[in-house]
Amino acid sequence: MPSLKAKFKKIISIPYQVMHELHKFLYRSGLLKAKKLQVPVISIGNISFGGTGKTPFTIYLAERLSEIFNKKICILTRAYKSRIPKSSLPIIINSNNIKQFLDSEYVQGVRETEHVFIGDEATLMLELIQKNSMISMAIDSNRYAAAEKALQMINPNLFILDDAQQHLKLEKDFRIILININESGYYREFPAILDSADCLIYSKVDNHWLLQEENKNKIAIVYNIKLSKEIDKNKSVTAFAGLADPDYFFKLLEDNLKNQYFYKKFNTIKFPDHHGYSIDEIEALVSLEENLICTAKDFVKIPSEYQKFFIVAKLELKIINEDILINKLKDQFFDN
Repeated sequence: MPSLKAKFKKIISIPYQVMHELHKFLYRSGLLKAKKLQVPVISIGNISFGGTGKTPFTIYLAERLSEIFNKKICILTRAYKSRIPKSSLPIIINSNNIKQFLDSEYVQGVRETEHVFIGDEATLMLELIQKNSMISMAIDSNRYAAAEKALQMINPNLFILDDAQQHLKLEKDFRIILININESGYYREFPAILDSADCLIYSKVDNHWLLQEENKNKIAIVYNIKLSKEIDKNKSVTAFAGLADPDYFFKLLEDNLKNQYFYKKFNTIKFPDHHGYSIDEIEALVSLEENLICTAKDFVKIPSEYQKFFIVAKLELKIINEDILINKLKDQFFDN
């Protein structure tokens, strides 16, 4: 039987689901029209309210497609909670101008308001662009405008549209939907939409899920954590995160630490998703004098003068049945 919490989530999701269905109706009826790009578009999204790991998967997919098929890949992102003057949009980032965007005024959110901030998720993608000249990123809430500028500047072979399941303004050639197996009911869309996806990928799975017979041919994401430096065994651990699903991160981290380290105590602090940390909040954390562990998404919003006090828990993902995903994309886009 569904829990009371699950039933409540389903009820409060209904207005979002109905509004999205009305929005889709406007496109189906022809009152609104999606725009078509000259090159293929792969959409990555979910139907829940965050917490499925879209950004790490987007980074993985761009890197793998570039490596396997030797194609130029451009990631289209709206850079949620960025701070970019409208006059500067769209922003195109590639290997030619990456150094400019690695400057602290672009990648750290706790700065004077006149500084540009491209957003935490976009910042996480900079490392990939820095090491792979075949990958670029186009930033704008108007993703068609971003794509058109990218086509003029760098002429990519393929676009990956990040966080885009509910984005209807662009036509999509291949739709990937990520499903957090720990979430149920709290959906932006009615679950029936899953049947129309080109590919379903199950995220945050565990060994119990993987061992079930009905899951053996499903594509899934398994996460591991790698710390940026050793922890001090004489201190307690305080993990903090501004995520849609912080509990999963905390459990994954605690399980990882139990297997590798001795420490006094494990504490957690939750912040809202995409939280922009103030100097007061950062100094309050530092004053704890503990092992302070956060995600890479949180770390990019900490000014450089404070970063030495923090340990980054970087999520490393492994794709189960990756060959099924790659073959699907090969058949659709690269088999010629």
